[in-house]
Amino acid sequence: MTEHMLMKNIQQIIDWSLVDAMNYLQAMETSPVNNLKLDTLLKRALTDNIQ
Repeated sequence: MTEHMLMKNIQQIIDWSLVDAMNYLQAMETSPVNNLKLDTLLKRALTDNIQ
């Protein structure tokens, strides 16, 4: 989902400062097979602090 879709649909965005770059890259590599790691990583970084 794009940031705009997240804002519009759930009034939240991903705070990328809370996402470790290496963990994100590893999750992206495995996401075609199993996206649980990516989902979990990004859900923890959701915020409603939209500026």
